[in-house]
Amino acid sequence: MARYTVESLDDLTQTFAAIRMTAVEAAADALRTLSAGSDVWNDPRVFVNGKPYNVNSMPNAQMAQVMKDFSTIIIVPREGPVQEAVHLAYEYIVAQCMSFQNPSGFYASNFMWFVNGEPASQQAPDVSRMGSRGNVQIVNRAGYASMPEIFIPDGIIYGAFKMLERIFGKQIALSFSYGPAHAFDQVWPSGRKGGTPPLAVPVLTIGHASAGFKRRATRPGMRKEADQLAKRLGLEPKK
Repeated sequence: MARYTVESLDDLTQTFAAIRMTAVEAAADALRTLSAGSDVWNDPRVFVNGKPYNVNSMPNAQMAQVMKDFSTIIIVPREGPVQEAVHLAYEYIVAQCMSFQNPSGFYASNFMWFVNGEPASQQAPDVSRMGSRGNVQIVNRAGYASMPEIFIPDGIIYGAFKMLERIFGKQIALSFSYGPAHAFDQVWPSGRKGGTPPLAVPVLTIGHASAGFKRRATRPGMRKEADQLAKRLGLEPKK
């Protein structure tokens, strides 16, 4: 336990500066210890008072200068809670699909995960290489995938979004919105009648608290989103 003697205002200023530096050094020591025991901690995310800091470009002394008294330093592994959130979302979606009264298998077989915009797999992906500003997305490419979000209680993808929001709060970045059909290679069952414009694709986006995407919580609704996207693509929405 360090002891400080304060005899003047200058001493007080220096004392608080020393305390801040001690906190930064303690955090750095803890990180070195963690990194030595596991590769998971080799590329961590560091937050000071909720704001991300790049530990590679900001020396300890510089961080200590920008810190406020009694600041909070949080070090999170690169996967952080995001990997857990991805698995929980996947488990929720699978459970919801199993509850369908008349499942065709077409909807359940057309879920796809994307990591930083690139198709990854139909299973919950490893997010270790996603990066602190990246994201992982789960979409359903079935042409009618927007409808379950409206007509099934709590939704499917939207339901996963709400569940993660309740569990993790601001620990992770979340967004539920609709994306254009062509961006996710929307597919329809064989025998689909022609003339229907592309419909909106429901998308759940998950990232670290430092992720760069816009946080949204679009209320599930098919027709409005579909009409807007169809107009954007130069197609006339079917009435």
